[in-house]
Amino acid sequence: MNIGYIHLVTNHLPIIGIPVALAFYLFALKKPNQTLLRYSTLVLSLLLLSTVIVFFTGEPAEDAIESINGVLKSSIEDHEEIGKIAFIFASISGALGLFTTFFKTTSDKPNIFHKALAALTLLTILLLGWTGLKGGKIRHTEFNSNSAIQDSAEKHD
Repeated sequence: MNIGYIHLVTNHLPIIGIPVALAFYLFALKKPNQTLLRYSTLVLSLLLLSTVIVFFTGEPAEDAIESINGVLKSSIEDHEEIGKIAFIFASISGALGLFTTFFKTTSDKPNIFHKALAALTLLTILLLGWTGLKGGKIRHTEFNSNSAIQDSAEKHD
């Protein structure tokens, strides 16, 4: 097991887990149950913050695979750029979620923090999906034959 493997395995947790957790969170927002809302907010926040592992294993994973034949450097760069943006949004959303989890309110109704968390999480899901799509193109050249030709030309220069 190497760092590239850890990156590949851990990146599935936020990409799959965050949308599921958001669905439970949105359900909890509709119910007048503070325990359910607090628990779903905490789970969502922890999943958002799991992107820290994915982000910090990305660079070592790049170093481990960039010299492998068939790996597209241009795809790595595209994946890395959108990954940085997704990580920033996930970190902000996760921090907001933790704040919201422990923020005491006297009302059972969702407040501005809950609504902001839902909106930011939805945006984060889109960014993570885009990041995953770009990451898949690193080794799956069948998705981008034009890039494979271009990158092959770059390697021979």
